[in-house]
Amino acid sequence: MNFDARLFPTGEYIKNIEKYIGHIKEDNKEKLEDHMKLVLRYFEQICKEKNLFPILKKFWQGSEKGYEYWKDMLINVPYMHDIGKVNIVFQYEKMKNKIFDVEMDIQDTTHSKFSAAIYMIYFSNKLKEIMELYTSEGMNKDRDNELSRLFLYMYINTYIISRHHTGLENFNLQFEDLIENIKDEKWQIKLKNHCEDFDFSKLDMKLCSSLVDKINYSYIRDKVYKKWEILELYIYSRLVYGLLVSADFYATYEFMTGNSIDDFGVIKDVDDLIEKFENNKIVQNIRKYDIDNNIFAQNNINKYRSEIFLEAERNIKLKNNENIFFLEAPTGSGKTITSINIALNLLKENKNLNNIFYIFPFNTLVEQTSNSLYQFFDKKDIGIINSITPMDNVIKTDKNEIIKVSGAEKEENLDYENIDYEATLLKRQFLHYPIIVTTHVHSFRDLFGTERGANFVISHLANSVVILDEIQSYKSTIWKEIIIFLKKYAQLLNIKIVIMSATLPNLSVLLEDSDTNICNLISNREKYFNNPIFKNRVNIDYELMSYSNNFKSDREIFLTILEEKVISYYKNGKKVVVEFIFKKSASKFYQLLADNLEVDLEDLFLITGDDNKVERERIINLTREKSKMILVATQVIEAGVDIDMDIGFKDNSLLDLDEQFLGRVNRSCKKSDSKVYFFNLDDSKKIYKDIRSKSIYTLLNMGMQHILSEKSFQEYYKKILNDLEKESVKNNDNNLKQFLEKYVVNLNYKEIKNRLELINNDYESVLVFFPRKLYYKGIEYDGNEIWFKFKELVYNKKMNYAEKMVRLADILEKVNLFGYNIPKKYIFGISYSDKIGDSILKIDNWEQYFINNKFDRDTLVADNSIDFIV
Repeated sequence: MNFDARLFPTGEYIKNIEKYIGHIKEDNKEKLEDHMKLVLRYFEQICKEKNLFPILKKFWQGSEKGYEYWKDMLINVPYMHDIGKVNIVFQYEKMKNKIFDVEMDIQDTTHSKFSAAIYMIYFSNKLKEIMELYTSEGMNKDRDNELSRLFLYMYINTYIISRHHTGLENFNLQFEDLIENIKDEKWQIKLKNHCEDFDFSKLDMKLCSSLVDKINYSYIRDKVYKKWEILELYIYSRLVYGLLVSADFYATYEFMTGNSIDDFGVIKDVDDLIEKFENNKIVQNIRKYDIDNNIFAQNNINKYRSEIFLEAERNIKLKNNENIFFLEAPTGSGKTITSINIALNLLKENKNLNNIFYIFPFNTLVEQTSNSLYQFFDKKDIGIINSITPMDNVIKTDKNEIIKVSGAEKEENLDYENIDYEATLLKRQFLHYPIIVTTHVHSFRDLFGTERGANFVISHLANSVVILDEIQSYKSTIWKEIIIFLKKYAQLLNIKIVIMSATLPNLSVLLEDSDTNICNLISNREKYFNNPIFKNRVNIDYELMSYSNNFKSDREIFLTILEEKVISYYKNGKKVVVEFIFKKSASKFYQLLADNLEVDLEDLFLITGDDNKVERERIINLTREKSKMILVATQVIEAGVDIDMDIGFKDNSLLDLDEQFLGRVNRSCKKSDSKVYFFNLDDSKKIYKDIRSKSIYTLLNMGMQHILSEKSFQEYYKKILNDLEKESVKNNDNNLKQFLEKYVVNLNYKEIKNRLELINNDYESVLVFFPRKLYYKGIEYDGNEIWFKFKELVYNKKMNYAEKMVRLADILEKVNLFGYNIPKKYIFGISYSDKIGDSILKIDNWEQYFINNKFDRDTLVADNSIDFIV
């Protein structure tokens, strides 16, 4: 497919088109028609670079004759999206185009809605042609269905054009408002008066009104789509909207800067990536093992890591035509390197694929995986996209080099005058990288967001390999919606999705079509999960579970028992980790140990959500250096923290999280006497509003203890998914049918986004900034200096927008070293010395809020009855 479609004939309909301006920059003016052509060029260029032509064609299901009309409608979305700029008031007011004589009674500067109206009136007339053709040839059910599809796509395209500056929110409501305008004779007169050079006499405006009444959206939608099939329109609208706003952004960027966009960050040469990967020493050892199975001893973990790697590789080659894959493997089995190999094999076997996305639940995992990827590939090919990583600067050279430096390195080694700020910001906004590493929150914004920026990425997700790690960390109430949407995205946009985890729910059972097969890349999971090197890596002990249950009413007695047990291992030279659900419990136990004369304070550490990046990294590094220690923590250490302890103690919560904790003990599988004790102190249901927090699904149930010991998570999830299925049909907020009928079929983008949000923002938070002096990566930072630079930058109104965004991303990395997020509703009457807006407070007398050089949130928060999870 190519876009050899029929463009709207501007010269035929618009007199003096050359008089109209599309954009202005100082004294430079871009003609409207030049902008229209440039947007179209970028629209087609993105489609060519990303191999989107075959994907777009998949959305049409009908005859070749109907396809020609459908294609015309599609290609004119980018071409006609600004046709409403022939509005003389827009020209006079916005473009400073003084050649027009504007009357006082017409003062509407609208252009998006005028563009949408002209598009719809024009194509209503065109669709009348095919209606008459079908009628003359004999209308049947197939042709009636095809005609309905054409009208549906015309409606969607019209809506996209009308929203290209505002975002997708509620199609049914906003499109109806637009239709009411188009049908209103007074509004038609307004349109004609504002667009005086447009020859409306060539179009039948009343025809559009009568067709819309006769062929309304709801009626034809229900004829064409059954139930979840409507996701075809949802995904089409987000893809085409994303392509339009991207192409419009690129075209405007080229006019404003004089620079064209030629590199969209796609993988051009997968063989080059494969060669770099295969040259890695670990990969070479796996290849040697494939030839000679005796190079690793029977009790060497690398033997089984190699077998998982090779088995997944064999299965992906056999099933590469599938769209969704499960990689279920034990903790410590090398899932990251296996997943890289899977991605490269998928790219090799599917020539249309040209990007890799790695998506993780936590920033710590983003950092760890990006560091792993740096071992295999060039840093410039990898984009780290999250809220705490500075942008990769594009430097003004003949080749516009990409420089990856951050923190103090950036300030000392880089002249800010050499940065191309517009190119740097654009690269981040549009993810112009072959390999992207990001978080679940960012990726769900890309899949379900409503604002313009959230849709920039949708075309880059098409024809990509997407690796989702730890999918069970999503709230279980939306698992069914997630797998339904992911399946449809994968089908329509040719996305290969690899879901990997050590505790993997087989979400395919939640799909309504039983013929859907999601490929397991490990054929016999028990071969690995039941292997002693993984299964017996840690011995599990429930002795303390009965103690904590017996002394539930007297926490002091239980904590004393726990203290004695922890110290006994510490005295025997062990590295011990103790995890609590609530920060208050962790802090109390830490203080108990600190007061115990048998514990050397240099061996005692506490990690909670109160600790910033500097403190957390310091302690994690010490776990690698010390031969014995005690680490007290909250759940911040469960996943994404690379520690390897000898003995563990944990307050039980969700079974998935308990398994994650096991992965922090004997991670290397080289120790023979590692043990984890579970206890039951705090109620996890206060924190986790999840079906998995029910007592029957936790370690309070002996059946769950058996499942954890045997690693039979499929048995666990069979029960969970069965409960979720029952929950989805109840008459409450989780009812899936109501969600479909109320929001999905009506394309209520805003409500779909709200339903699929991973994090519910139940409260506003305040960033409290303590201007201390601290060392990070060998460099001393002065908090007062950082605050001054940050505040000066925030309030700088003269700086170019792109430069400001790039510099803010740089300084925010340092601000986070000094800042702590506190729920706003818990802070009353705090005395602060300075502030930025209402959400960032600077407190100079910070010492009173730190105990043993660690921030203690309880000293700041007025309501000390609050239990913080981290």
